[in-house]
Amino acid sequence: MTRPWMLVAGDFMPSGGMDRANFALAARLARTGHEVHLVTHRAAETLRRCGAIVHAVSRPARSHALGMPLLARAARRRATQLAGRRALVVANGGNCVLPGVNWVHYVHAVYDPVRDASGVSRALASLQRGYVLGREQCALAAASV
Repeated sequence: MTRPWMLVAGDFMPSGGMDRANFALAARLARTGHEVHLVTHRAAETLRRCGAIVHAVSRPARSHALGMPLLARAARRRATQLAGRRALVVANGGNCVLPGVNWVHYVHAVYDPVRDASGVSRALASLQRGYVLGREQCALAAASV
């Protein structure tokens, strides 16, 4: 029996950027017969038709900041359920801390969006940046690749 794959990212869409890369990896794995679990806020219907199993996670008020902890919790829960089958995990390090392959597509330590914001947006950006910086550091330390 082959090991399942679990991919964790906010979006698996063909629209562009990292969403497109996430989509391409998931589609390739599913189309070549692998069992693929997507833990995500949003996945293209094409992926379901290819056989990917989508574990949808809500993104309250369409907010990435509010959705991140929900995505992390769902990913940890799914990883626990798949642990006995030695799932291969590929995750966005800003989304969750899991052993396996982790990446950070936006280096929060380098760019500080707080400087470009004002008022409430500035306060929220500061909180989100601090949260994500910590998550990325932990995720990269836990990653095997």
